[in-house]
Amino acid sequence: MKKELLLLLVSACIIKLPLASRWHRNVQERLRVKYGRHISLDVVTINFKGLTVSGLFFSDERKDCTVRIKTFRLRPVIHLRGWAIRGIAIKGMTVEYNPRAVKTPSASSSASGAPSLDKLHAIYPVLHKALRLFLKRTPEVLRLSDMSFSIRTSENRKGSLHVGNLTVLKNPCDPGAISVDSQGGLSLALGAHSMTLASFQVKLDYNVESPDKIRFGISTTTSAIRFLSPFVITDQELVIDPVTVHMAGTSGANGLSIGKDSYLNFNKMRFAFSYDHWIDRSEHVALNVKLHYGTVNDFLYSFPAFVNTAIYTASFTGGFGFEAAFKLKATQPFPHQIDFTPAHDLSVIDWGDLDLRSLQGPFTHSISVNGKPVRAMELSPESPGFTVVEDISPYFKKAVVFAEDSEFYEHHGVSIDSLGAALRQNMITGKFSSGGSTITMQLVKNLFLSQQKNLYRKVEEYFLSWLVTDFVKVDKSRQLEIYLNIIEFGPGIYGITEASEYYFSKKPADLTLSETLVMTYIIPRPKFFHAALLEKTPQLIRNLGVHFEGASRRLLNNRLISLEDFSSMQFEVRFANGLGTLFLRREMDHLHVTLKETYLKALNLWLRRHRGKPCPFVSCTAPRRPEGSFARKDYERDNGINGNEKPVSYPSLAFDVVFKDVYGQPRAVDNLFVWFAALVREVDTGEKVQWGGDSGGVKDLRHFELLDWQHLNTAEI
Repeated sequence: MKKELLLLLVSACIIKLPLASRWHRNVQERLRVKYGRHISLDVVTINFKGLTVSGLFFSDERKDCTVRIKTFRLRPVIHLRGWAIRGIAIKGMTVEYNPRAVKTPSASSSASGAPSLDKLHAIYPVLHKALRLFLKRTPEVLRLSDMSFSIRTSENRKGSLHVGNLTVLKNPCDPGAISVDSQGGLSLALGAHSMTLASFQVKLDYNVESPDKIRFGISTTTSAIRFLSPFVITDQELVIDPVTVHMAGTSGANGLSIGKDSYLNFNKMRFAFSYDHWIDRSEHVALNVKLHYGTVNDFLYSFPAFVNTAIYTASFTGGFGFEAAFKLKATQPFPHQIDFTPAHDLSVIDWGDLDLRSLQGPFTHSISVNGKPVRAMELSPESPGFTVVEDISPYFKKAVVFAEDSEFYEHHGVSIDSLGAALRQNMITGKFSSGGSTITMQLVKNLFLSQQKNLYRKVEEYFLSWLVTDFVKVDKSRQLEIYLNIIEFGPGIYGITEASEYYFSKKPADLTLSETLVMTYIIPRPKFFHAALLEKTPQLIRNLGVHFEGASRRLLNNRLISLEDFSSMQFEVRFANGLGTLFLRREMDHLHVTLKETYLKALNLWLRRHRGKPCPFVSCTAPRRPEGSFARKDYERDNGINGNEKPVSYPSLAFDVVFKDVYGQPRAVDNLFVWFAALVREVDTGEKVQWGGDSGGVKDLRHFELLDWQHLNTAEI
């Protein structure tokens, strides 16, 4: 294509000569037919100052992209080794791009389905390549004026970028320095998100040590930034003035380092931060953040658009700051560690209109849907729709606290461990999928804030939750009581009293463990659950069965329920009010009676002798031959079962033991399997169960099966 472009340029220069016009059109047609691109040039001038093109039009049919440029100037420089581009000036440029949807595989997990850091790893080469191309391709002088870009994404979202005047200069006296200056304004929009700023300056110092390693230092100062970003930052227009960023570090295709001297200033707050991770040599992903001490008034000035405006009517003295250090081990199961050191001397002088103290006694809660009040709830022991915390099933309280906020009774409204777990999850998924909310934060959100999910609301949640716990000193039992009486369980169904009556025709105190697990499944997805329950969708049956299995195992693992509760739990859920029955699958209930009895006896000994260790749970499998192959077909043949007969529901004659860590990932620690096998031998007095660790072929320490299962007749199974 380079040859055709050169011919097009030459023919445009001599367009007035005989036959040159026809030659020019032939080159244009060749570009259109061969490459699907149309290029036209109104006027081309070449002189001692360089190349000037006026009225340039470019269109790529394959990529649905068009470019229009009013004036393009290129200034070359000639030296002994050839020539190079010294300067580029572009005026009046408009770009329209409508990319087609491209399906890409998810990178949040490996091929085996296990979590991975693939999305995080994919960012490094992209950033490094962009920086390397910018440093290599940027001429000594680049001037852009009156430039507009528009894009329509595959999700049909419109985006635009407008640049008034932008100048990029390479310092000829210092080859490792670039300055960027914009004085004509810049505006950016994508869907409902927008940002505008009048001017900004960037200074970049760099040293290219190798193609895979670039040291850099960036200093940025901007004028007031106006932006609107619902669902991400806030749904109100914000003004941040000033904003200063300084960052120094090293970029590479395999990692990124940002030094400890880096900082961000916005409004009256100052954050220092650092980051370090190299795929080929780092054991951890390390992130450090420090909020320098500032007064509460500075904090409120820096965040002027909180949803609950009553915050700004309160009077405070003192301030706060913190230091946080986060480490994520870069190998599965990606364990993490977070250290948090707060510092504050905050005190409340006057609550103003922010009357959080009402939580201490009876009050009226207004429920809103899509910003419109739909109902008022009287949160008082005298109200028929209110249940005091003592009259709620202990199963339900334990399950909710464990599922939503396992450190509820220890933290001060904000759980640092939950925040660390959320940061770990976000790094694995490559998106803001978890915010580390506690029960206190969810309570504050439901009572005082909107349901809009964005970073601004999250900061407001943190601040109000801290005030509720440490300054109003609302007891944790009271917080839990209010929370369970206001959360949504379905369309128009609010609070545990209404939910237990609607779904099971019971009082909250009478809920069984199975019914409790249904309720904990509803909490994150009330409307979706109700719609799926009415349809009895296969996805609901499958997902609820997985939730039952996992939640009951975790509760037992943490000794929150007894072995009797675990073994007798019903996986047949009967709903009231004509909602029907759901039949869920449970691994343990599909075991042969001998295996099930042996497993439960061994599990009972495990709970008494190995406190603090993860519990062994079963996963049904088929019996195996000594070489490790499955023997299900032999079993079916010996018992006259074939594809032409009605399917027979037979119990599993073997199972594998599964141990899971705190992240829900299987643990393959030989000692755990050996210890459990010793307990199986102890309770298996009839020697009816064989352990894979004793087999003569391939050793499988996690596998257990009945001895002589081939000789069982149909009646026995």
